[in-house]
Amino acid sequence: VQDQQNKSNQILREFYDEPFDIGAKPPHRQIIIKITNDYHVLALCWHHIIIDAFSIKVILQDIEDCYNHDKCN
Repeated sequence: VQDQQNKSNQILREFYDEPFDIGAKPPHRQIIIKITNDYHVLALCWHHIIIDAFSIKVILQDIEDCYNHDKCN
């Protein structure tokens, strides 16, 4: 598991370090990394031109509600 966590940390560093090319790609990225069969990491990255702090809180709350309360039917 430790090797997978180290690998996922490297993937996340590369994911977040990649600059946005707004002219060629969307101004947002997302990735899911499988650590074990029961543990996954969801990483989200948005360019500041499409989201603000208030919106981030709303989106993250919606994701948490969906995950914890199975509201995504």
